[in-house]
Amino acid sequence: MSPHGYEEFAHPADLALKVWGEDFYSVLQNASEGMAALMGVRYDPSKNIEESFTIRRGSQEEMLVDFLGEVLFLLEDKRIALSAFEITLGKETMITGVFHPLISVDRWIKAVTFHNLIIIQFPDRLETTITFDV
Repeated sequence: MSPHGYEEFAHPADLALKVWGEDFYSVLQNASEGMAALMGVRYDPSKNIEESFTIRRGSQEEMLVDFLGEVLFLLEDKRIALSAFEITLGKETMITGVFHPLISVDRWIKAVTFHNLIIIQFPDRLETTITFDV
């Protein structure tokens, strides 16, 4: 296994990423880092931008797709890349992140999909495979 908490997974038509972490927060962090790596995201770390967004409370799979979808939207719309975040749980889940200005992207992802998305609980970690539409 990769030491990063994610690794690209062979998929015939789209991009796929195997992601794991000791808890759900780690899965979110590793998934966002892995998605950025798949896309070849480069950003300016010298400039910090704080941005917040909410995602619906739901299953872990729904929350993962919503989270990555928001991160992807901010990359495309505001041209900012996520480097760190905090979660505040309530009726909705608030994500407050540290973002940086986007320098470049090698390849864009159109969407995060639910295709075969199941988060599996192991004794020492959570693990899933995420498929991205390109």
